[in-house]
Amino acid sequence: MKKIIIALAAVLAAFSANAQVGIVGGITSAETKVKNVDVKAATQYHIGVAYKMPLAMGFVFQPELLYNVKGSKLGDIAGVSLDNFNTKTGFLELGAQVQWGMDLAVARPYLLAEPFLGYALNGTVGDEKISSDGWKGINRLEYGIALGVGV
Repeated sequence: MKKIIIALAAVLAAFSANAQVGIVGGITSAETKVKNVDVKAATQYHIGVAYKMPLAMGFVFQPELLYNVKGSKLGDIAGVSLDNFNTKTGFLELGAQVQWGMDLAVARPYLLAEPFLGYALNGTVGDEKISSDGWKGINRLEYGIALGVGV
């Protein structure tokens, strides 16, 4: 039993020696679908911290804690403009990203898959902030999977 624990500790120490902590940031584009309404994606942003742990064969495990802003721009319904109903919501999200890529001399292009769990911290509809009473009846919890590419 001691040999197994020592071997496991050695493997974890080797992975930890290559691990990196860093800041993550970028753009977010979320799509919303509403029946009979012209909804367009609104480009927003995300920022947070990540812990990057290299694995074998070009794989990387990267848990992240992000502040992710998502939104939508509403178009027209039967010729009536809904511009004042544009939405923006800020989520605190915990993700577990798995990347696969190749280390090149100047960059590391990769594919990623990331299940995530988030909680809405704040939001706006038009120019109005959603008050604490405004969240009643709205599920603030979200989950999903992100797929993408990166460098």
